Amino acid sequence: MEAARLRLRPILMTTLTTVVGMLPLALALGEGAEILQPLAVTIVSGLGFSTLVSLILPMVYRVLGASEQPRAAAMVSAADRTG
Repeated sequence: MEAARLRLRPILMTTLTTVVGMLPLALALGEGAEILQPLAVTIVSGLGFSTLVSLILPMVYRVLGASEQPRAAAMVSAADRTG
């Protein structure tokens, strides 16, 4: 979980700079932008999705892991009582 906290700022900075840089192409502003618009839209959507996945999945694992820890502790204590 510490790694996710340390990597948050670099991930957001890289994603935001790339997305902001691709916005003129994604919005088809300027000459010839209509040719590169599909590429820009794909890059912007892919970066947005990958950023969400890389930042949300560690939180989901943490929540699921936290809910399983009491069960594991209960199983260990039950084994100690019977053993």
